[in-house]
Amino acid sequence: GSAAAGQYSITVLVLGAPVILLGQAVGEVFYPKITASITKCSRAAVSLMFKATVVLSLLSLIVFGIIVWFGPEIFVLVLGKEWSTAGKYSQWVAVWLACVLATRAVLAAFPVLRLQSYMLLQEVISIILRSAALIIGLKYWQSDLVAIALFSLVGVVLMIALAIVGFWKLIKESNTWDETIISNPK
Repeated sequence: GSAAAGQYSITVLVLGAPVILLGQAVGEVFYPKITASITKCSRAAVSLMFKATVVLSLLSLIVFGIIVWFGPEIFVLVLGKEWSTAGKYSQWVAVWLACVLATRAVLAAFPVLRLQSYMLLQEVISIILRSAALIIGLKYWQSDLVAIALFSLVGVVLMIALAIVGFWKLIKESNTWDETIISNPK
């Protein structure tokens, strides 16, 4: 209903702000570095992306871990009792957004790795799976909280898949760089 939609909207608005701000900052700083590293066929590209992902994962754990544990209390304290449902939603949405932030460096490398077609495919699959998650949660469990939990868990799986594909492609590329260097020494 409209009440649940409003609660969800405020949850995404509040929790999405740090992801957008930090994600843009990471993208602006990381994209030129990873692009230069990959363009130079440097093995350091794998290390660079791994380190950035670890740092972002730790940051995500700190920022969103607090919401996972204390989301309802924080939302009631900051926004008032009428937003307690948003606080419950926030616990699930925080898990998904933590993965979004943690994979921001990998996502920044997608254009230079030429993985745009994978992103398109993942978006199509995302729409299908997330729609199914909402329908299952609402129809079979008759629970908006279960629907949001399933929606968020699908998001987590998709972000993990994104990271796996990004690292796989970068490692595969870096292995071809080694073969090129061995067969064509300067």
